[in-house]
Amino acid sequence: MNIANRSEVIRRLQDNLDDLYVFSQPPEQLDILAIPLADNPLVVIAPARHPLAGQCGIKWEALAAEPFISREVGSGTRHAIEEHFARFGWRCSPRMTIESNEAIKESVAAGLGISIVSRHTLLHTAPGNLVELDVQQFPIPNRWYLVRWRTKCPSPVAETFARFVREADLLSKGNT
Repeated sequence: MNIANRSEVIRRLQDNLDDLYVFSQPPEQLDILAIPLADNPLVVIAPARHPLAGQCGIKWEALAAEPFISREVGSGTRHAIEEHFARFGWRCSPRMTIESNEAIKESVAAGLGISIVSRHTLLHTAPGNLVELDVQQFPIPNRWYLVRWRTKCPSPVAETFARFVREADLLSKGNT
């Protein structure tokens, strides 16, 4: 398994280096098969002591002056954030760009700003350090996909894994 940002994974896919790839936003211009893996909502996080922690229905405009920490250009999260902001006419002007969700969480917990990350990343955070803010127009709907070339014959291991993913997705939705 190789972990990289979206642009690097697209490069690996175009170079046909691997059997399977995971994307939150599969490239639309390529002839690929994208199998849904799991929901991956993107949420606004802040330090637990943030003045807006615990408030409901916060408008993004109330956070616009906050230092914003973001993933790097080329990451799937940054791509989703930029699309979401464009939809609402908001500006995406990160004060700091960091290439690691863990480093982003540590920076937010230290009070250096707010961020938008996958809700799943909060599951692995020490309780009490970070909070998800209840911001209008959030979470950003997002999903992870297992991707491969439509015309590529998968290896037996890749096919077994893809079948497991499809079956697990059906089971998680209560389908049999």
